[in-house]
Amino acid sequence: MKRFEADTIQNKKHYSVFVSHSFKDSNLIKQIISILNKQGFSCYCDWLSDNDFLKRSLVSEYTKEVLKKRIEQSDKVLLVRTENSMTGVKLNSPWIELEIDHSISLKKPIYYIDLLGDRIKLPYTKLSQDIAAGIIDWSV
Repeated sequence: MKRFEADTIQNKKHYSVFVSHSFKDSNLIKQIISILNKQGFSCYCDWLSDNDFLKRSLVSEYTKEVLKKRIEQSDKVLLVRTENSMTGVKLNSPWIELEIDHSISLKKPIYYIDLLGDRIKLPYTKLSQDIAAGIIDWSV
């Protein structure tokens, strides 16, 4: 963590959107990030943005601290709701739960894309989307 905190480049990074998701949806997440990038958003995705600091094979308390720092450096959080990330209103990953809990503690705006279509409403702002057409509508 000292290396992460001491590196001024890492401390000055800023992201428009922190993407909270299941790694099992990696191809979908790449599509979503591509759409957001085309809309002018800089996105944080742990396995794409921090492969120097985060290694999936070396998960530790440090991993949690890096994720928290990246949420702090982000304007807003986007939860991608899929069968891999959620069942009903229950988060299926302790990592997503950590990300959402930390975002709430910081009072970060949380948005979500619902790809389950089960009509369950979350206590966050739902975005209209058509991923296949390359559309994510932030005009809520």
